[in-house]
Amino acid sequence: MKLDEYETVFYTEPTGILAAENAVLAELILTCEPRGKRLLDLGCGCGYWTERLRDQAAIVTAVDRSSIALDSCRAKISDVRFVQLTGANLPFARGAFELVLLSWVLQEVCSDDELATLRDEIVRVLVSGGRLVVAENLYPDARRRIRCSRSGDIFADATGRTALRFFADNTTTQLFAGLTLGERRLVGHSFFEVYEKRA
Repeated sequence: MKLDEYETVFYTEPTGILAAENAVLAELILTCEPRGKRLLDLGCGCGYWTERLRDQAAIVTAVDRSSIALDSCRAKISDVRFVQLTGANLPFARGAFELVLLSWVLQEVCSDDELATLRDEIVRVLVSGGRLVVAENLYPDARRRIRCSRSGDIFADATGRTALRFFADNTTTQLFAGLTLGERRLVGHSFFEVYEKRA
């Protein structure tokens, strides 16, 4: 699916459960009071959440691995710093952000080592008292498991070509065990969590 098609289906014209998922994520972000906060949109993709966060008067840094996605975001969103990532290490100082948004990013990280590094980096760049908002998918029904992992099993699509990580009910709370889970909601095939860094 091309970036503009993805944006239309999931964000600009969502229907049914997709619209409900977006509403829940928007609500949870607002409970973190983003106004005036330094915020990292990690895996910004088409920039849908980046733009909404910027509109909340947050000081937004958006990162993604895709230069195509970042170029598209730069063309339509101003007053945001965009950074291209080349790995799991984040090029930011310790405690650089008060809020990190991680929406449907972990599913793309199929290496357990890379996932562990990314987790450590997220915790590192969060300020004490900062919050992490996570949106991810639960186990799928129509995919074939190709590898088991303590950090979410890896599944292939019907063609066997696309690998994605999906999570059991408590997998991310184990992954982010160093953070305190404040809220968790299930909507459709997705779950939404808000963590706080206490130390």
